[in-house]
This record gives sequence, structure tokens and C-alpha cells, in this order.
Amino acid sequence: MGEPLAQRLNEAVRGDVAEIIICCRRNAAFYNAYADRLVCDLQQGAGPVAGIRAILAAAETDFVAFMPVDTTIRPPSNWLRLLAKGAEKNPHGVFATDKGRHTACCLVRSQALLSLDGVLTAEHRSLEHFYRVAGLGSVSIEGIGRDWDSV
Repeated sequence: MGEPLAQRLNEAVRGDVAEIIICCRRNAAFYNAYADRLVCDLQQGAGPVAGIRAILAAAETDFVAFMPVDTTIRPPSNWLRLLAKGAEKNPHGVFATDKGRHTACCLVRSQALLSLDGVLTAEHRSLEHFYRVAGLGSVSIEGIGRDWDSV
């Protein structure tokens, strides 16, 4: 059947990042094999924004890159370079779009954690709302929006 998507991501970014942190609510024993650390979002049902918040709170670097573990793009190191190039133009970071759609792939300054609590208590807890509040720019990366549910 092939290797797990989390393994693919781990192998693709290992060496390009300081640390791999995975946010998971279930299957910690499985994901532990592919991460340096595991965290759990504290607000159940808040979607990817809660996971981003949990990872930002745990991260010890100035910027944090996010890629969902259900992505089908390969190799992820390509998106990381493209996001880093986009972040050169935006001090807050950038998120990836694919054919005009925003994605959960982003490179975010750790200070964005300060704006996340407001987003999580807002009526609309969407990624788009977080990106806007955090002041992130966008970078178009073809194919980055493909995930396991869309293949």
C-alpha cells in the first residue's frame, strides 16, 4: 500500500527544519514515529486553527511551517522553499493558495500566536480569518491544495 503520508512528509522535510511537531488528537503512538514532539490542540472541534495554535505555542523558532499530514504533494521541500521566498516579502509570513483556494500550508511567524486566541473565540474560526488577522500574504503553489480527500 505504500508508506504513510506522515512518513513521506517527515522524510521530505527532515534536515530542512529545526524540529517536526505534529498536532494530533488521536493515534499518538502512530504519529510519534514521525515527529520530534507531539502536541494536542486544546479546543476540540476548532479545526486546523486550533492545531496551528498548539504548534505555535510549542515551537521555539521564529517561523513555523505547516503542512497537513493528509497532503499528497511530493516532495514537500518544494513548497517550503516557495513559502520561504514569499515570506521574504511579508514579515508575518505567507500561506499557500492553489487555483485561488487558500490551503492549510503556511509559513507563520511565531508571534502570530498572539492573534490566534481571538480567532478561536470568534464566530468564524476559519483559516482564512486567521490569515487575514495575522497579516499573512499569499503565495500561489500549484498542486499544494491536493489532499487525501481530493485524489
